[in-house]
Amino acid sequence: MLFLLQALATAVWSISKAKRSLLKKKDGFMSRFYLIGESLGPALVWGFLGTDQSFTEKCQKFKGKVVDFVKSIFSLEKVSYCSRQKLADDISHLARNTCEELLEAT
Repeated sequence: MLFLLQALATAVWSISKAKRSLLKKKDGFMSRFYLIGESLGPALVWGFLGTDQSFTEKCQKFKGKVVDFVKSIFSLEKVSYCSRQKLADDISHLARNTCEELLEAT
């Protein structure tokens, strides 16, 4: 089982490294996004595909919160697109609330 998890982590790392090498901005948003994916990817994949039911349930809840967050930041009812500052404030507020909900769920 440990071998499978290590193989999965290696595969995710290899793909992420290849994607990062193609980026024009080596220290930009996407580069950081790929770094986060390298850390979270194997655990999430293992959670969704693995045999530990408790971990699978936690990963499903995490996925649900992330999907809800993404839906919220594109919702005209929850985010104001009137100004850049108002948009940033609303997204920051939603992100804080989502993080708090995730931490409470653990």
